[in-house]
Amino acid sequence: MGGICERFEKEIRRGAIQLAVVCLLERELYGYEIVRKLQESGFRVEEGTIYPLLRRLEGRESSKAAG
Repeated sequence: MGGICERFEKEIRRGAIQLAVVCLLERELYGYEIVRKLQESGFRVEEGTIYPLLRRLEGRESSKAAG
């Protein structure tokens, strides 16, 4: 049962980080600024977490604009 709870917690955390990043992107910010703002808000994140997320979000945005 612990495995399910751990996976659930990880997915909730991932979703919260994604939502926070999307909210922060209402302004133009560099990746390191996003990391700093998230850390100031209590999220434990590193640049290695944020940059792949930014690339995924950018890919979704460009595919949305093309469609």
